[in-house]
Amino acid sequence: MLSRQIATTARCRAISFSAGLSCPSCAPSTANREKFKKSALTAAQTALAALQAAPKQIQQHISIDIALHYGNVAYGNIGSGNRLDFTAVGRDVNILSRLELLCKDVGRPLLMTDTFAVEVAEPVIEIGHFELRGFRRHQAVYALCQEGEQPCRPKPSLARA
Repeated sequence: MLSRQIATTARCRAISFSAGLSCPSCAPSTANREKFKKSALTAAQTALAALQAAPKQIQQHISIDIALHYGNVAYGNIGSGNRLDFTAVGRDVNILSRLELLCKDVGRPLLMTDTFAVEVAEPVIEIGHFELRGFRRHQAVYALCQEGEQPCRPKPSLARA
């Protein structure tokens, strides 16, 4: 059971990449985009719930930070004959990476950009606007509402950072 929980949490970041980001040449329809986002959010919530359900001695050794964003990437095998990695690169991957690092600073294990949050069915709260390293514009950051918090309606950003 524990190995299954850890495997679920380890896959969560990969799922957020595949469900939350798309390549420019295969832009999904609105219905598919919403389905991708819902799948990524469900995977993130499942990973967090699995950690919460784990024994305390396990929880103290595992930390999960999840960032959700929707955008374009370039992906594929990068490297040489000695070492070849499958990876995703691009502006939106960088936003996702910076957002994941922000989780600890704001004390939330799950954060999302306005681009992702605007189509989330669950109530969200705006955590604030943050300067992300390597980007000129501040990024609006959202999280799922916790008990007692007043939900808001995310506004999609029109300008690119």
